[in-house]
Amino acid sequence: VPPGTGARSATLDASASTHQEGPLAIAKKPRRRPSAGPPPIKNPRHEAKLSDDGTPSPTAKKLPAGAPIPPTFKSVVVRSVLASAVFLVFLTLSSGGSAGANIILVLVMFLFLLGFGWLFDRWFYKFRLRRWEQKRAGG
Repeated sequence: VPPGTGARSATLDASASTHQEGPLAIAKKPRRRPSAGPPPIKNPRHEAKLSDDGTPSPTAKKLPAGAPIPPTFKSVVVRSVLASAVFLVFLTLSSGGSAGANIILVLVMFLFLLGFGWLFDRWFYKFRLRRWEQKRAGG
């Protein structure tokens, strides 16, 4: 049997071709892990705020120095959730009521905090804005 023929030599030749050494070796492309997930996606909101060189663009909405920051609904929701959680802990430790009644009271309080928090935030913002405009005008 001439060398290089037969079943055993075919498997040796195939394995030898993938493990070449020297200057003619071909690098294997690294395999992607199956659990790696999709490639990252660029955030269009963040990209809109940046110019081509990666610095914030001049068209990005900027507040003048010292200007009050307008309230956001997210900040009101976060504050309301935190206050409601503290109230729930206080209510469960201090009262002998059922857990269901405590949760209903906390949900009602959350709704009140949400509405009144938004109203107070808007009121304080307008108050600070008027004061800032007066200082800026020189009065």
